[in-house]
Amino acid sequence: ILEQDLTERCRVLGEKLRGGLEALGVCVSGTGLMQAAHLEQEAAPVVARMRDRGVLVCGAGPRAVRFLPAFTSTEAEIEEMVSALAASL
Repeated sequence: ILEQDLTERCRVLGEKLRGGLEALGVCVSGTGLMQAAHLEQEAAPVVARMRDRGVLVCGAGPRAVRFLPAFTSTEAEIEEMVSALAASL
């Protein structure tokens, strides 16, 4: 964790994730890489469509999608998650 400065990496990638989600117009809760996008529609079909696109997320209640990317995720993978949500809404 210290060698790779994963704490700072999580902060930076978390900001990127939050910014991308907020740009889609969804309310976002959470911190670091543990975040949820609160939707105006049911989450289950969105989660299923994202999984079909190869992005693993889970529901967080009836209208929220939880994002829990790995600490070692890349910026490109964070962008892919946001793009998958955009295409799945």
